[in-house]
Amino acid sequence: MSNEQNFIHNLNRFRFHRSNFCGNGVEVHPLHQVPLTQRVTPRRRPMTLGPYSPTSRFKDINKLIKLEKFAEAHKLLKNLKKVNTDEADRLNLLGFTARKSGDLTTAGDYYQQALALNPKHTGALEYQGELFIQLGKIELAKANLAKIDKICWLPCSAERDLKKAIEKSITN
Repeated sequence: MSNEQNFIHNLNRFRFHRSNFCGNGVEVHPLHQVPLTQRVTPRRRPMTLGPYSPTSRFKDINKLIKLEKFAEAHKLLKNLKKVNTDEADRLNLLGFTARKSGDLTTAGDYYQQALALNPKHTGALEYQGELFIQLGKIELAKANLAKIDKICWLPCSAERDLKKAIEKSITN
């Protein structure tokens, strides 16, 4: 049982004393007035705007990436004004579009810059790991996977995708 499931299980089993019954005999949480018989789920963090959200300033670039127009997306990214809050995201996407356009050296430079700004940027770690696989450096890709594993305490898409890419490269 995972920590989250264990938490939910224990929270659902927890019962307050008799003064916490509502009029119909159902036990309720004293602060929230929620019947304890209902399944309690933990609250999720509010969704933050990332480079892939539909309202981000990368929306048009993401459309080009989905259409596999990597060179055009790369050109637009280079012309975007630098914003401190999402510069690591911009550099990561520059690395991605450079890698997909075949410029592996430039892609590596952009990933290094993104990770210099934010060493815990899971997207940059994943894409840099995929670059390492393309370059035949499987051990470095595995090191990036280990970093992502430490950052994401629950499985995340960057971890799953890089793990799949490593397994695929090993079986080929």
